[in-house]
Amino acid sequence: MVKMKTMYFEKKFGISIDDLKSTIEIDDVIEKKIGRALRVKKQESLLINHAGCVFSLKDYEIDKKIESLM
Repeated sequence: MVKMKTMYFEKKFGISIDDLKSTIEIDDVIEKKIGRALRVKKQESLLINHAGCVFSLKDYEIDKKIESLM
């Protein structure tokens, strides 16, 4: 799977990924190709929280829950 991704990069940007030594060099290649600086933006989703959980987390006092069920 990784090779497929590097082949896509090499085809799209015309440079071998093996020639690059850092993510900064990769960023430079991409910025040159698109003609502007890369922009970092915050992605938010109502479905997934910051910890990566799909379901929202709740904090329970388990002792009180058990007592209320008895």
